[in-house]
Amino acid sequence: MVTGCLPRWAENDPSESGVPPEQLGTRVADICHRASFDGRCMAVAQDSGPVRKAVVPAVSIDCNPHDDGPGPRIPVANAQIVDDFWFRGLHPDAVVEAASTLRTQADRLEDAVLPALIDAREDWAVDGMPRNRMARQPTGVGE
Repeated sequence: MVTGCLPRWAENDPSESGVPPEQLGTRVADICHRASFDGRCMAVAQDSGPVRKAVVPAVSIDCNPHDDGPGPRIPVANAQIVDDFWFRGLHPDAVVEAASTLRTQADRLEDAVLPALIDAREDWAVDGMPRNRMARQPTGVGE
């Protein structure tokens, strides 16, 4: 039996039973604790393509405590930015609306995501850090 911490901020419980021993390493490495924060729906366009609605940006707090990759094994915030899409042809009212929407999302990053991330890291440092190896510390921007 393998046990671990389920952070109180995690949206889903990745617990499984009956995992064959040969699959245990893969299953444990795939565990991701996540808390999601909705983005805002905005009109965007790619190059000269048609305008469509997209979520800008969607943000999450993620922690992959047993990942063998180069990333940190502590909670981090991730923001999904719409790839290669532009706000275009904005009239003055649309500029105001876009700025307001982005300002609202920026406030959400600072007022909701930041305290939740700090809390998640404090919680993780106490209860969730894997004990069988040293956790890697972030080394740069975005980690």
